[in-house]
Amino acid sequence: YVAQLWCAGINVDWAVWYYENTILLDIHRSNSDSFESDPEMITFILAKDNQHFEENNKFAEELVNEISKSTKVKASIYYYDFTTEYLKRNQELSNNSILVEIGTDKSNDAYIKECVDVLVSSLKNIKTI
Repeated sequence: YVAQLWCAGINVDWAVWYYENTILLDIHRSNSDSFESDPEMITFILAKDNQHFEENNKFAEELVNEISKSTKVKASIYYYDFTTEYLKRNQELSNNSILVEIGTDKSNDAYIKECVDVLVSSLKNIKTI
């Protein structure tokens, strides 16, 4: 698994090395056993020790603010103090790069679809881009 992440990281790194403001989203459902997961929330995960933390955090905050306009979807930001291989997820490559957890393995498909729709609309409406 770590080898696959490393290979994927090389491919992304090669593709975006020359434009640091590219939006990079690593989107997945969280495991319901994870302490920061919520089956009814979009959670943006950021590492505080990342060189792009300030810009990535601003990007995440703008998304949370935009998502909060929805009556059906909630969003939050979860911070880690230190980057791990799992958490890295290309946040070191861009000023607009975040790990996005949409619900958990306990979330139903209709809710996940609603979250994706709201996330896409929010991306279209924020000013960071």
